[in-house]
Amino acid sequence: MKFRLDGILRLRKFEADEAKLRLSERRQELKIILDRIQSYYDAMDASRQNIAEIQKQGGSDAIGKIKEAEQFIEGQKLLIIQTRLQAREAMALVETAEGELMNRVQSQRVLEKLKGRHLEREKIRQDKIADKQADENAVMRQRGRKNVHGL
Repeated sequence: MKFRLDGILRLRKFEADEAKLRLSERRQELKIILDRIQSYYDAMDASRQNIAEIQKQGGSDAIGKIKEAEQFIEGQKLLIIQTRLQAREAMALVETAEGELMNRVQSQRVLEKLKGRHLEREKIRQDKIADKQADENAVMRQRGRKNVHGL
């Protein structure tokens, strides 16, 4: 019961597995970028808390420290803007990988359905052959009995 498209089906399964792997990699890359953005926000929050502490403590160098912390926050904002662009690009790659995976899986499913239909037809054919053989055997037995009793 060999399915003539087994080689192509194996290839489609391999391609689907590869597409799953690529999607997983793209999602991981996106997660890294989003985590980086979150770290920038966390650093900004820490800097704001630092500014609040400096203001409470006061002192002669407070203004310089506050300006330095504000410049750090502005730098973080620029990094966030740049990293958001990277995140958008990574999201587009994830969407592309998802589409590719869907196409690969769909192609694989079509071949699996064809294989299932082929196996069903082949089983029906084999059952018919077996039934025919059983009928022939029954006829031969019946003829054999007639020849034995007919003597």
